[in-house]
Amino acid sequence: MDERTQQLAVLLNIMGEDNAQTALDGFDADVASQLSGILNEYKSDPPSMEEIELVLDDFERFFNFAYQQYQSSPTQSESKVPSDSVDNSNDIDSEEEAYDAKFDTIITFSKPNLTGDVNHDLNLLHPYQVAKAIRNDNPNSIAVVINVLNNDHAGQTMENLPKDVRLEVFLRMAEPKTIAPEVQEQILKAALESALKVEQRVAEVDRTGQMVALARSLPKNIRAPLMDKLAEEFEELAEDVKKEMYQFEDIAKLEDRDIQKVLGQSDTDSLVLALVSANDSLKQRLLNNMSKRARQTIEEELEFRTNASEEEIDAGKREIVGVLMRMDEEGEISLE
Repeated sequence: MDERTQQLAVLLNIMGEDNAQTALDGFDADVASQLSGILNEYKSDPPSMEEIELVLDDFERFFNFAYQQYQSSPTQSESKVPSDSVDNSNDIDSEEEAYDAKFDTIITFSKPNLTGDVNHDLNLLHPYQVAKAIRNDNPNSIAVVINVLNNDHAGQTMENLPKDVRLEVFLRMAEPKTIAPEVQEQILKAALESALKVEQRVAEVDRTGQMVALARSLPKNIRAPLMDKLAEEFEELAEDVKKEMYQFEDIAKLEDRDIQKVLGQSDTDSLVLALVSANDSLKQRLLNNMSKRARQTIEEELEFRTNASEEEIDAGKREIVGVLMRMDEEGEISLE
């Protein structure tokens, strides 16, 4: 058995039986069998602290490397990875069929045969190229460009814009401003020129999601120092990871006594909204940990909030998650 398998078994053992089993389900059958055998041996003969420390040191190096990659932008690595060429045709209909393609690797865009008609030529480019070119422009200017794109192209271009920019542009399009033809022409020509310089697209990696999944798999005593280190080096990333590391459904992991503590510090309206979309099992678990009067109030409120919007429900969940996170980090409750 190789050393890496042995080290992985030590790490799985540290993670606890439930997390280890979840991880094993994702391994090849032969590897999972080997790991299961070692884990069974650990029940009677656990690894020494020296072995554990060596594995954790190795894991920390990997963790540090992972979050250091967070600031590596796609454009910095585009020229280092071989890319596949994508043909661009003058046929706009055929271009539309390619708009929904998923980018699993770096894609290189070839230059289309330009016609000199800026409106038509913008539609020949991939929506990613156009969005990349205009994403930092004034929302009014972006709206001008979006307005000359055909429907499918415009939709895909909007999708590739940052969320906050997308909203601003959408509002501008609802109440467009009158722009002199020569100014509009300059805006479109500048967009086309910039878009033609966007020659590649690399798959975007959800680094925050990766870090969250990694952090959630670790016991708190191991996770805490790693998160502290992450916060020292990348404060914004650490905050994003922390926000997503806790989920509303995690409340089900608590003992009844801890659930009561969380409920005692939770805003009633936020709790009602969070429960609107909760599954019956979780809903009943929480209701059973309330006083008779509090339960009656919540159940009455739930009847009136059945039409709550997704945004309202998410906001309610975030409030409860905030309480859950604070109490867990301060040691008032335990999610282990």
